[in-house]
Amino acid sequence: MRKMFYFIIFALIFIPTSAFANVTDEAGLLNGTELSQLNSKIQQIERKHGIKVNIVTQYELQGSDVKRVADNLLRRMIESPQSGANGNIVFLIAMDVRKWQIAADRDIDSKIYDSNGHAAFNEKAFVSKFSQGDYFGGFSTYVDSIDTALDAYSRTGQVYGDANNDVNETDNGFDMVAAMISVVGAIIIAGMYRSSLIASMSNVRPAIEASEYLDKSSVKLTENRDTFLYMNVQRQPKSRGGGSHSGGGNSGGGHGGGF
Repeated sequence: MRKMFYFIIFALIFIPTSAFANVTDEAGLLNGTELSQLNSKIQQIERKHGIKVNIVTQYELQGSDVKRVADNLLRRMIESPQSGANGNIVFLIAMDVRKWQIAADRDIDSKIYDSNGHAAFNEKAFVSKFSQGDYFGGFSTYVDSIDTALDAYSRTGQVYGDANNDVNETDNGFDMVAAMISVVGAIIIAGMYRSSLIASMSNVRPAIEASEYLDKSSVKLTENRDTFLYMNVQRQPKSRGGGSHSGGGNSGGGHGGGF
C-alpha cells in the first residue's frame, strides 16, 4: 500500500505537463516538438485567464457537419471535471473538407466576438498559415489571438470586433445593393442596344397605337369584350432568419470557414 502511495506521488510530480494534452492531433499535422510547445503555450494561457482551451485535428468527419462536431466537443468539455472556471473554447480543423470551426461557451464568446459576430482578433492571420501548410504557426497564432483578445476585454470591458478580420464563409453573403446595381446596369445597356438596333432598321418606325400594326382589310371585329373570371391570392408570412453566429444552452456560438 505504501509503495502504491509513493508511486502516485512520484507520478504527479514527475509526469511532464505535456501528458495532460490540450491538443488532440488525430490528423497528424504536428510533430512531437510542436505538440509539446503548443500544449505548453495553451496551459500558460489557461492559468492566466482561468479558461480551458482545446485544439482538435481530424483527418475526416465521415459526413458530419464541422460545426456540429465542434459543438459536441465543447459540450463534453463543459461537462467534464476539467471545465474552465471562466470559460471553454474548442478549435476544430477537419482535413477532408479543409474547414475549421471555433466553438466557445458564452463566457468566452462574449469576450472575443461582438454583437454582430465579428472577431476581436484577426482570423485571417491563422487561416493564411493553414492555407500555406504551416499548421503549427496557424495554431500558435490562434492561441496568441485568444490571449490578446481576452487581455483587451479585461482592460476595457468591451469587444472591438472588426468585420475585416472575419473569413468565415457565411460572412461572404448575398449583397443586395450590388445585385440591384448590376440589374439596373444590365437593363440600361440592353435598352441602349435595342434602341441602336431599331435605329439601324430603315423600314421600321415606332407606332403610336397597336391598331397601326393591323391590316384593317384582313379582319373585321364585331365585338370587343373582356371577361374577368376570378382571383386567387395566397399570402406567405416572411420567415425571420438569424445569422451564422449561433448560441443556445451553455454554448455561445462560434466562427468557422475554409482554408
